Amino acid sequence: MSAGPALGPDPSHGSSRPSWTAGAVARLLGVPASTLRSWHRRYGIGPTGHHAGRHRRYTDIAALARMQHLITGGMSTESAAHLTHLHPGALETRPNSPARPAELLTAAFRLDIDTVLSSLGTHLITDGVIATWDELCRPALTELTRRSAPDGTDQCIDVEHLLSWAITTTLHRAPVPPVLPGPPVLLACADREHHTLPLEALRAALAQHAVPTRTLGAAAPTTALHYALHRAPQPPVALVLWAHTTDTADPDALRSLADTGITMIAAGPGWDHSPLPEQVIHPPSLRAALDLLSPPPQRDWP
Repeated sequence: MSAGPALGPDPSHGSSRPSWTAGAVARLLGVPASTLRSWHRRYGIGPTGHHAGRHRRYTDIAALARMQHLITGGMSTESAAHLTHLHPGALETRPNSPARPAELLTAAFRLDIDTVLSSLGTHLITDGVIATWDELCRPALTELTRRSAPDGTDQCIDVEHLLSWAITTTLHRAPVPPVLPGPPVLLACADREHHTLPLEALRAALAQHAVPTRTLGAAAPTTALHYALHRAPQPPVALVLWAHTTDTADPDALRSLADTGITMIAAGPGWDHSPLPEQVIHPPSLRAALDLLSPPPQRDWP
């Protein structure tokens, strides 16, 4: 199945590496574009091969993320720039790097939103959306659930809301290539299902592969799915229906769509033991779902 074009270079700049505008990078890192220009002018960290009269394009966002991470941790801008130049891999090898589930949770329990956003953004830049979800977000959320009060009083609800907001915000800030016209993938949570973060991660990962999507969000009734399949001028090429628990995984919802001819993907652990219709695909992970819905990658995403 071909759901969209593969990620390609920016042809207007003669480079085989993907590049982004200053605005896109600034949104992801949570800093003003003027700060990026200042780092480039004063410390030489920024776009390479810039020509007068042309917009700056950034290819090494990881260096900028390292710079931002060091500054957020209390280092002066000059020292952060020096360390970034001297040890390009310093961020990944720091023993106290916040881009790990335990340190991310520590920042979240302090309600330190700046550190949480910086950690998530850095991990996303260096490892991509799916790895960030699998290695950082999901383990942190699982541990947060484990720490919640056993009597159900939700003593961690403030932390959960802050972390969920930060994850969603980071995924929406992720720089993506232009999405070309084509049949979209329809993403929805099953009726009564309110765990939307995995679907947000899949949406962001598909966007980085230039695959168009339409997202219905949480708790989409079966009737809404039927309407959505016929409302758009260009019918979706596939439907991804997410169920986090067996309570929300309803195979009848998928059976009712069998005559539409659309590719149906039952995503999430809620479907693991459900008797699914024969034509429904149940990928074991978000990465497997991404592989099903996107064309073969042409190059690595930073």
